[in-house]
Amino acid sequence: MSVDVEFGVLGPVEVRHRGAAVALGGVRPRTVLALLLCADGHPVGDERLIDALWGDDPPDRARARLHTTVSRLRASLGDVGARLRREPAGYRLVVEPGELDLHRAEHLLHRARAARGATEASELLREALACWRGPGLADLADLPGTEASGLAADRVRFDALAHTVRAELLDAELAAGHHHEVLPDAERAAAADPLRERPHLQLATALSRAGRSVDALAVLRGYRARLADEAGLDPSTELGTLEAAVLAQQEEAPPRAPPSRSPTATLHGRDAELAETRRLLGLARVVTLVGAGGVGKTRVARAAAAAEAGRTVAVCELDGVPEAGAVACAVADALGFPSLDAAGQALGSADRLLLLDDCEHLLDAAADAVARLLASCPGVTVLATSREALGLPEEHVLALGTLALPDSDDPASVRRSPAARLLAERAEACGARLDLDADAAAVATLCRRLDGLPLALELAAVRLRSLTPEEVLEHLDRRLRLLRRTGTSGPARHRSLDAAVAWSHDRLPDPTRRFFARLGVFAGRFTADHAHAVAGDDDLLATVDHLDRLVAASMITVHQRAGRTWYALLATIRRFARDRLEERGELQAVRDRWVDSVLAAAVDARDRMVHAWPVDLLVTLQNLHTDVADALRWCVAHDEGPDRALPLFVPMCSVLKNRSAMPVAELGDVVLRRWPDSSGRSRAEAAAAAAVAHVLRGSAERGAALAHEALAGSSPLAGVNARRALFFRARMTGRDDDALRWAEEALEVAAAHAMTPWHNELLTFRAIALAATGRLREALEQVEAAHRAAPALGSPALVAWAGAVRGCLLAADDPRAGRAASDGAARACEEVDYPIGAGVSRRTLGALALRDGALDEARDHLRRALDAYSGLGYASEVALSLRWLARLAHVSDRPGPADLLYRAGGAARGDVVEDVLRPTDPDRPAGPPPPLTEALALARSL
Repeated sequence: MSVDVEFGVLGPVEVRHRGAAVALGGVRPRTVLALLLCADGHPVGDERLIDALWGDDPPDRARARLHTTVSRLRASLGDVGARLRREPAGYRLVVEPGELDLHRAEHLLHRARAARGATEASELLREALACWRGPGLADLADLPGTEASGLAADRVRFDALAHTVRAELLDAELAAGHHHEVLPDAERAAAADPLRERPHLQLATALSRAGRSVDALAVLRGYRARLADEAGLDPSTELGTLEAAVLAQQEEAPPRAPPSRSPTATLHGRDAELAETRRLLGLARVVTLVGAGGVGKTRVARAAAAAEAGRTVAVCELDGVPEAGAVACAVADALGFPSLDAAGQALGSADRLLLLDDCEHLLDAAADAVARLLASCPGVTVLATSREALGLPEEHVLALGTLALPDSDDPASVRRSPAARLLAERAEACGARLDLDADAAAVATLCRRLDGLPLALELAAVRLRSLTPEEVLEHLDRRLRLLRRTGTSGPARHRSLDAAVAWSHDRLPDPTRRFFARLGVFAGRFTADHAHAVAGDDDLLATVDHLDRLVAASMITVHQRAGRTWYALLATIRRFARDRLEERGELQAVRDRWVDSVLAAAVDARDRMVHAWPVDLLVTLQNLHTDVADALRWCVAHDEGPDRALPLFVPMCSVLKNRSAMPVAELGDVVLRRWPDSSGRSRAEAAAAAAVAHVLRGSAERGAALAHEALAGSSPLAGVNARRALFFRARMTGRDDDALRWAEEALEVAAAHAMTPWHNELLTFRAIALAATGRLREALEQVEAAHRAAPALGSPALVAWAGAVRGCLLAADDPRAGRAASDGAARACEEVDYPIGAGVSRRTLGALALRDGALDEARDHLRRALDAYSGLGYASEVALSLRWLARLAHVSDRPGPADLLYRAGGAARGDVVEDVLRPTDPDRPAGPPPPLTEALALARSL
């Protein structure tokens, strides 16, 4: 990297500007500059600068003399002097990337560790070593205040870094086969560090590979004797392995086997986390895997350690360590030394990986031990597991989530799921046989109920010895007692889910435990404001503090979307919290506050969605829909009147864009039938929302009845939504003139009441109806208007949907333009989680590919369309997609599957792709439609 300004601390302090050395003056300006450079861009306070300049004997008016010294330094720096700034916390020097030799050396070292081969690594390490012009801060060694100011520690740090670079350069050269060339450097390194093991291992390796086995043995035995005489220590097993290899006259020692460990199950679904852990271990000195109890931190850490090649691994399990004072001894013992001090003296910069398992119950002591180890052993890397981060400056934290769940109840989806595979594997290990095909639906439900939490799945697997998956599901609600080990092996906190959660819960302060229990009423995700309304009895800042503590303890999860943070509890942890709330006698009161908070959010969402569909509103509705459903059931069971339930249900119409219509339709019926004599705006709007859900799920007549009921009210929102339901029903029954009329009436209502996003969506509905009635040019003009206007409305879903309809309509006259537009729209719909639009675009692309004879491409698009609609449970769209797959089977000369799929597709109408591209079908087969499950299985097999 070419820079105009170069700062140097790896040697005498210096500044070069455009290649020319800058005269810095006497020792005091150079001292100030050194402190500012070592502060790495942070301000340095006056007191520290005064300590560095004069030590324990500062002169009178020391602060004024300091300012004079800084002024002299700024003047000597010339144009660069403007970077030396006075701030409230002290003086700060702005250093750009690549300007400081220390930063260049560190960057080159990191690149070398990630290099693709030994030769590339050697080149980078030689370039890094060239950054040193002598000992760090060489011209400031004898200042009176070096200790107090920290410059002495900086000098030690720079020398340790140089030692690390030299050691890694030797390793890289040996790996590249340059054993003859490195002998002089290896001999100097061993002589300079007579009690450090790594240089002696390197020297012995070089000698052995150069054919000098006798000399290699002399180096190893001499080091062993010196270590015993002067430090009273034994060398590592690595030295013994090399010694045995030399004795056997092997050219090089065999790879060191990882430490013996108890057998573990296959690591399912953790490839990405394992790869990221290994990547971080190449970059950072401390990597901490955090996550909820039972999420599998230890298993991932052990797999990462087992994958280490060429580096000695030590394992320290803190689970059995009783108190903080014993942690340092446990760490030292794992490394093979009587104390951390002894480990620091003996290891030096030797390359080691320490796996420090289960830190959470002794967090401060573990962090202190790791900090001491890092300071004395620059070659040691620590891989820790904990429910909380250690809080060290060098630490990189990787949070582990739960295992991926089945996408559907389909056997193929279940077999692909890591959660289901783990359950099946552990069941077999316990003597049970789990049939993932026959039990697919129950297994998928069980995995979802257990959140994909590995410990919960393993505990459930034990029960499958004596219960079917369905029976385990029936008993799950009986608190967490079902999921416990019957034996006594393994850590106590892993013998039941109660114990796993209690391990973290019992370490929380009592106010946070009370707060956590109250969160048990939430069914889905919630914000800090929601939590404060339900669980907080202090100010909002106290609520934020409680949430932060729970996140740190891996008791709640965090999701951030559209500029807001949403929190959630895993189902197992939520049940634990709810039990604690019941024990406290607060369940009824907190539940009531929770219903009121959900109601307030629902009313706010309803008022906002009338006039705008911004991203944050759609995210809110998606995150709240589970709590809304639970709150509705609570109201139906406990409220005398519908004042809370009806407004709660109204926003549910918005989740139909990417959620199943069936539960919305059923909830609507529960609420409306609970209070059949209710009336008013909320009643009409709830009926209209339920009408849309019923039509989409396939119960069109019930939907039409509710829509007409809603039309009798005076609410514009109910009027628009009811007409949307009747539009869908008319399309499904082939009454396209009626569909056009309903779309136009809804457009008039939306325009009259400034319901802008609804108006934009209804333009596309009118375009669809126009195309169905043969008025394609008008349809295209209408959809182009909607597509142009959509971006200004702030709703990516509207943009994606308008793009999907536009792509289909374009394909009628210009297949190439239609294909390009549909491809872009499909990706946009999938990106914003809008499966309805994705299905239309994928069906258009499949139809075009089918017409062109590109059968593999058609199959891929049509299958993805079917998957989109199957996940939503939209009956008519599933049938229409099956009909396109029937055409694919027919063209592929598969008459049997074509017959079955045609019959499954039935006589449903309303496919804009059929209306526009107007395919010619063979004679329709007769006979009753086959079971839908059979048709779906066949369609996916195509």
